[in-house]
Order: sequence, then structure tokens, then C-alpha cells
Amino acid sequence: MSRLSTIAYLPCLAAALCSTACGSRERMTGEGWGVEEHGGATVVTNYTPAWEDGEGWTVGVEPALEITLGGEGLHAVADARRLRDGRIVVADAAAGEIHVFSSGGDLLARMGGVGDGAGVFRQLTSVWEGGPDTLLAFDGVGRVSRFTSSGRFVDAVTLSRPGDLVWAELAPASSGTLLGTTGWTTGDLGPGAEGVIRPPMAVLAVDPLTPAVDTLFTLAGTEFYVARLGATGAFTVSIPPLSLVTVARARGDDVVVGTGEVMGYEIRARDGAVRSRVRIEGYDLSGAERLWREIRDDQLSHAAGTPYADVMASIIDGMPVPEFRPALADIRVDPDGNVWLARHRGPPAERVPERWEVFSVQGRWLGTVDVPEGFRVLEVGTDHLLGTSGAALGGRTVRMFRLDKG
Repeated sequence: MSRLSTIAYLPCLAAALCSTACGSRERMTGEGWGVEEHGGATVVTNYTPAWEDGEGWTVGVEPALEITLGGEGLHAVADARRLRDGRIVVADAAAGEIHVFSSGGDLLARMGGVGDGAGVFRQLTSVWEGGPDTLLAFDGVGRVSRFTSSGRFVDAVTLSRPGDLVWAELAPASSGTLLGTTGWTTGDLGPGAEGVIRPPMAVLAVDPLTPAVDTLFTLAGTEFYVARLGATGAFTVSIPPLSLVTVARARGDDVVVGTGEVMGYEIRARDGAVRSRVRIEGYDLSGAERLWREIRDDQLSHAAGTPYADVMASIIDGMPVPEFRPALADIRVDPDGNVWLARHRGPPAERVPERWEVFSVQGRWLGTVDVPEGFRVLEVGTDHLLGTSGAALGGRTVRMFRLDKG
């Protein structure tokens, strides 16, 4: 199977491969990496990590903090942040609630709930610090709610719908603005859509105090598979076992974009122009067929004995097996501007620590940071990692681990 590329990725790749006659010039070469200029963009190619054996950053074996909300328990944590004063704020998507904990893990306040009215949520997806004593929370229906950190609801703004697309994520960017991305619905599919597709994903700028939404640029989004069922016109949409994932994160006024074809990323200006392109040359993405078969077998074993087992087997077996593994599963940016790329893990049966490749502000590949098994990173701080454990798509326990930079 030939992977689809992001919109504007192939022109960028062509520029990167162009000869010196196309305007390419080498700007800097260091041990293990090189930097060149191509068509107005900086291209950083890494060959070996900067950290030597025995150097680098490490994550504590045991959590420095663990939050479970006692016997009541958290249900499905969608987001967690450490506030500037050390408190921890947690968004529980299943309960539609925001919890504020002390730096020691004691519950201080809770707010929200499930519903459509003021101060409650239908699809709570993220929460963050919006200023002194202020929390902002995003509801996937397109609403930003403001609370005091003690739990009092202040107000809410319903954002303009981004064209025909639907909201996916919203997170803080620079200067009080927010960076959003869109998803899609099956109603967006054309009549002939079939096979592996990458629906468009818009990257948006949002002012949390107004309904206005500004579309910055559009990418090809995460891969999905559309299977037509006979001549009835019915179809199913599913995520392929090794789906390429598109991720966009804010870094200052710029946007970090990863699309999974290579272990690397682009830095884009808000007008969509590529400022720099960073990658690791020769990163091992082999073994796709083996991983694909393992994931297939795992999914079908869970469906065994159910009424839809045969249909699921037919759909999965109709999917093309990709030629290479996806490179990345997520992107995070730490307070110093370093970019963290989560290596795609493969099937659940692969019991290996989750690995993050870390890059400096200049794009130099520093090295690899391993995190504890089953730990999903939601925030990378200067000296900590904050995330969840206990479930694949939103944990029941919030944990914070120390990040030791030596």
C-alpha cells in the first residue's frame, strides 16, 4: 500500500530533495546532524542522537504523585495540567467534571457535570489555566467555559463552527489565544469514498473571549478505512490497525505538525508556511506486516463469539497492509520549546516502555526518553511528566513522574 501524504507535504518533500541548482545551500553541519536551507525553509536531518550512552534525561521509576479520587474514582481522564502554583487540574470526560487537587493530591474543588446547560459539559475534552484564579475548559460541541479555580462558573462562549467540519481539540497557544483542530463526520464522505482515506483537518486560531474562529491552514488528517457493504450503499468506517496519525501542537506563535510518514515534524507559521522541517534519517519503521497481523489477531480475539465477529474479520482482511509502520502517535512541546515525539507503539501485545524522541528548539535530536509501561503522557513540564494510567483511551489514575535532566 502506498501511504497518502499530507496536503502540501509532497511539494515540501520535492523541495527538500531538490539539487543545489534549486536554491539549496548547506548552512551548518555538526557531528550527527546537518542543517540546510531549501526554498526558504530550514531542513534539519539527524543521523545520531546528541546524548551519548549513559547521558540524557530519565523518568522516575515510581510516581511522585498519584491521584485516584478515593473510592469514588476517576472514570476517563481526558486532560490533566499542573498549574503554576503546583495544583493539579483534571478533566474527567465520562463524568463531565473538572477536579482541582492540591500539590499533594487532596481534592480542593470540583465543577461541571454532564448536560447541555451553563457550567456543564456534553463532551469535555480539555482544561487549562486561563489566568490568575481562572480555568478554561473546552466542550467538543464548540463551547469554552470559564470557572474560578475554586469551582465557580463564570461564563461561556460558543465558538463559530469551522465550516462543515466538527471540533476535535482545543489547547492554549501564545498570547492568550487557543489552537484548535477539527475532526469530521461520515456525512462528509463523498459517494465514492472507499478504502484508506485521510479526511481534511483544519488548524484554527481561537480567541477564548469571542466566538470568532480563524482557519490557519488545512492538513490531511488521521487515516480511516471506509468499507462498502454490498450494493445497498451502506458502509462502515474504522481505524486501520496501523493508522497514520496527524497531530498539531502550538509552540509559541508557531505550530508543530506531525503526520506519521517519518520520525520528524514541521514547524509552520500561522499562515501555513513551513519554517523548518526536522527528521531522523534511517529511523526504523520496518515490521509493519508482523505488527498489522498481531493487531488484527488481537482485535478479532476480542470480537470472538459476538454477532459482528464475521463482519469485523471481513473488514479487517479487506484492508491493505501498509509498507511501513507509522512513525509517531503523539506530539508534546515542553515549556522550553523542546519537541517530544511519541513513537508508535504497535499492538497491545508489545509490552515495551513507551518511547519519546526529544528534539531541541533548533531541531537537534537529543535522544530517547522511556516512560513507565501503560503511562499516557498528557503534559511535559520542565521537571515532570503528567498523565494517566489504567485504560487505553483515558485513564482512571492520574500520575506525575519526576523528569531528571541530569
